[in-house]
Amino acid sequence: MMFKLCQMNPMVGDLMGNTEKIIKHITDSANEYRPVINVLIFPELAISGYPPLDLLDKNCFIEDQLKYVDQIVEATTGTDDVIIFGYIEKNIGIGRDLYNSALVCSGGKVIYNYRKRLLPTYDVFDEARYFEPGRDTGFFNIGGKRVGLVICEDLWYENKFYTINPAQELYNVSADLIISINASPSIVGKYQQKIDMITSISKVYNLPIIYVNQVGSTDDIVFDGNSFVVNEAGVIVAHAERYLESTLFVPIEALEADTPVYCRGVPSRAFESDAEFFWEQAVCGIRDYVDKCGFKGIVIGESGGIDSALATALAATAIGGDRVVGITMPSKYSSEGSYKDSETLCKNFGVKLYTYPINDVFTSALSSFDAIFPPAPPALMEENLQARIRGKILMSFSNRYGYLVLSTGNKSEMSVGFCTVGGDMMGGLSPLSDLYKMEVYAVSKYINEFFGKEMIPQVIIDKEPSAELSPGQRDVDSLPPYPVLDAILKYVIEGDVLSEKELEYCKGVIARNGSCTEKVMNLINKAEFKRRQAALTIKMHKKSFGYGRRVPIAQKWVMKL
Repeated sequence: MMFKLCQMNPMVGDLMGNTEKIIKHITDSANEYRPVINVLIFPELAISGYPPLDLLDKNCFIEDQLKYVDQIVEATTGTDDVIIFGYIEKNIGIGRDLYNSALVCSGGKVIYNYRKRLLPTYDVFDEARYFEPGRDTGFFNIGGKRVGLVICEDLWYENKFYTINPAQELYNVSADLIISINASPSIVGKYQQKIDMITSISKVYNLPIIYVNQVGSTDDIVFDGNSFVVNEAGVIVAHAERYLESTLFVPIEALEADTPVYCRGVPSRAFESDAEFFWEQAVCGIRDYVDKCGFKGIVIGESGGIDSALATALAATAIGGDRVVGITMPSKYSSEGSYKDSETLCKNFGVKLYTYPINDVFTSALSSFDAIFPPAPPALMEENLQARIRGKILMSFSNRYGYLVLSTGNKSEMSVGFCTVGGDMMGGLSPLSDLYKMEVYAVSKYINEFFGKEMIPQVIIDKEPSAELSPGQRDVDSLPPYPVLDAILKYVIEGDVLSEKELEYCKGVIARNGSCTEKVMNLINKAEFKRRQAALTIKMHKKSFGYGRRVPIAQKWVMKL
């Protein structure tokens, strides 16, 4: 028996395209000469893509999907191969209208159906809104082997204190192995957590586990793939690539602990650093968002600062520098180095750079405003006007040429509202807005180490942060130093999900810098209305702005540090 782990990158709602991918795998397998049964395993909700969200409320969407389920079952006619894939099942009984299910089929017939039992309702997950939990242990036979079947969260029972333990139940009915189909989002630290969890379950129950995960991104959520197989001793014997569609072949002999067979694939390798993870996660998120949404390319406002530099590096790596355009938009407050540094950066990544001075536009707009409204001392309005002029230029370029505007704000700035609605917040995707400022620096340094040269000029990395919207402006004049600010923000935003080590570090920084914490807390609360209008982020951390963190805008409670 040969297991084929089909690490698939589905597009949500592309029922035909996703089905064609599945059927191609089935057809290719049927055309192979081999004396063994192939077991083809696809991810959770492989036909609809994950997460389909409120598409699940459309009965016509469910009906369309079920037609494609029938096509997949029909495609197995005439073969002994066994196909396992995730789909949306209608519930004709009491409860929610749908199940998150897995279908097992062979020879043109359905041989087993399993319904996901543990439905996550934390962070970006809201499955209990749509699905009814299954009630039966997933258990069937293939070629004399007793196979346990679970779907994603079914193996995460310990972390969320569920009252049901599907792995224990499969052990109780003497399963020979467990197959888990998944659409498990990637965040920093999760890969190793997942490896540790699965290998631990394998050792506790003396069961080999086949783990198949979705790959690619859907909006703000990135799936890293990283499908793998552990034998009954918890040893990883096969591992798929990360962030790429691939097929991994695993003979059943590989599941035996006493004579482990290490299969083709790539070595199991944890990320060397968080910076490496952030880099790969962002590149995957940008690439899929641009391609799945049909943009011709990416346009970025080049300020000469670290944020726009990193955004440019990520974009060029994701889709190629020839599909990325930079626009530098100097005002009278811009330093000479801003343009020169941007020019060097764009040249390094093969990005075309345009220059669009905004002095005349800014002066004209300010004069027109002053001619109608009462005069007032120069203030925030003049600073934000420059940012909004730049945002308008970027969006105009996007409209004319079909390019996606990348917003370049980081999580530290977004947290305290150090950004302009309709200005530097303008864009369709924000690849840095789940990266704190110090993480932006870390990723930038990692990129230079990766390439072995200054792809991002060192002068940009060393430059003191400034919005350059007024004479002599520096970020530190308005905010605590970024190492301090980031520690406060991490504690406030992610304190309940940080590791003990991270938590103690943040507490220590807060204890040494208590005088600025109240100001930071007030800024966080006041900026909530801005974050609701921000471009879609790429999720990196356990707590990201957007769908995974829901806070009222009109509220008065302030966390005491």
